[in-house]
Amino acid sequence: MLKAVIPRVPPTSTTSGEFAYQLDSNGHRGTPAIQQLVEYAPASGGLALWMQHRNVDAMPSQSIFSNADQRQKPWIIGNDGTTLYYGPAFTNRSLKEQAGLVAHQVLHVALRHVDREHVLRNRLGDIDAELYAVCADAIVNSSLSHLSWLELPKGSVTLDTLLLNVLGIEQAVDVSLHEWNTESLYRAIDDRTKQSRTNSAPSNKNSETGSSGKSLNHGEASGKTEESHVDTQEKAQNQAENEAQQSSSKNGNPSKTSTKDDGPKASAARQLASTIIRDLLPASSTTPESRDQSSLQWRDRLLKAHAADEQQSFMRQLLADNSLSKTPWEQILRTRLQRALSLKPETNWSRPTRSWIANQGRTSNGHRMPWEPGTSYSRSAPRLCIMVDVSGSVPNDLLHRFANEIDRMVRTLAVDALLIIGDDAVREQYLLKSGVSRLRDIQFTGGGATNFVPLLKAADVFNPDIGVYLTDLEGPAGDPPRWPVVWAVPADARAQPVPFGLRLLMD
Repeated sequence: MLKAVIPRVPPTSTTSGEFAYQLDSNGHRGTPAIQQLVEYAPASGGLALWMQHRNVDAMPSQSIFSNADQRQKPWIIGNDGTTLYYGPAFTNRSLKEQAGLVAHQVLHVALRHVDREHVLRNRLGDIDAELYAVCADAIVNSSLSHLSWLELPKGSVTLDTLLLNVLGIEQAVDVSLHEWNTESLYRAIDDRTKQSRTNSAPSNKNSETGSSGKSLNHGEASGKTEESHVDTQEKAQNQAENEAQQSSSKNGNPSKTSTKDDGPKASAARQLASTIIRDLLPASSTTPESRDQSSLQWRDRLLKAHAADEQQSFMRQLLADNSLSKTPWEQILRTRLQRALSLKPETNWSRPTRSWIANQGRTSNGHRMPWEPGTSYSRSAPRLCIMVDVSGSVPNDLLHRFANEIDRMVRTLAVDALLIIGDDAVREQYLLKSGVSRLRDIQFTGGGATNFVPLLKAADVFNPDIGVYLTDLEGPAGDPPRWPVVWAVPADARAQPVPFGLRLLMD
């Protein structure tokens, strides 16, 4: 058996906020576990040597998902995307379980889950850290589930369990790891409904109701919390919790208050999350360029380690969660519309080319040239048709992103666009003029069943060059029209078949 040699770290003592890093000449608390990893899986275990390791004495405030978490609970292990932090309780686990805990953290870092959470929050504006953590944990645990020489902690959530209990999908682990990544899994289970109040715990709450309907310009009224009369000890505890929440917000984590209520999927996932270790800490401040470079480096390391360790690799198979970055849907939509709406020249045999006229139909030697037809544009102005399904299945934040992108396209290409809003029937129609009308200023209301046929027929009267249909694909479509259709669908509609045309997954 190979015996790993772990480099010794010189004694240091650094204090930053609630962190107190204590390293001695024997390394850190995870040294025996890393030796175990390198012994059984040299390449995969060696990934831990690319990370920093620190000992901490208490549970960091950034790891608290809600006020229900016990801050005095012994801290076990966690990571912030670059460093693994070991608490005193880590050494109380068996060596086999320590190896499982460290391997779990190594995959979190290698798959860039902390940085990807930061990127996802920037794109969506609001994500739930607890739901994201259970999605990331499910993928990591399932990837490690084939290894018998390590042990995952009791209560660990696997991908097949999460899919079955939350989404009702019964699927083999190998298939699930190939199809799901953390972002797509999070979007599938996050069915929280946005409320017009701020829920503040444990204080009293005053709430104001907001407007209803599917609108792109919606506001949220903030509730005001009254200070209750508590004794000195309770005041100190509340102040510590508030400081933890502020610190978490500054580091990119959402505060522990929530402006959304759980739907059935989020509620079921949160029950599973109650058994996991809180191990994802806010990412350190890095630039997008450094994050991209780090992602490429870790992807390359993971692929090499997987190939070298074969059956003992940390990855049960090549994960969808480790795939290359995909082209953003905004760029795909922009390219597709530019091609369809650009003016296309056609041969015109009734007029000569300019070069033939300039040369008076002769060569430089005076010989007569044959007739050379000219070109003309096939239409005076391109036309775009936008159809929006308002049956209630498309979330407002996605509508807002879609509207901003379409507005940009209408202004850039200087095209007339017909907007058709409906569910099982046409509800509203608007003619959008470039530079005059704005799609994001229009309110979308509906809530009926879904039927694509009435909207497609109304669009056909406009005779567009291309149509874009924002929907979840749950409805009849009838016969395909004479013009191409792009179905812009949210990520949770990836399993729905496309009746015709092109699917654009707005991930």
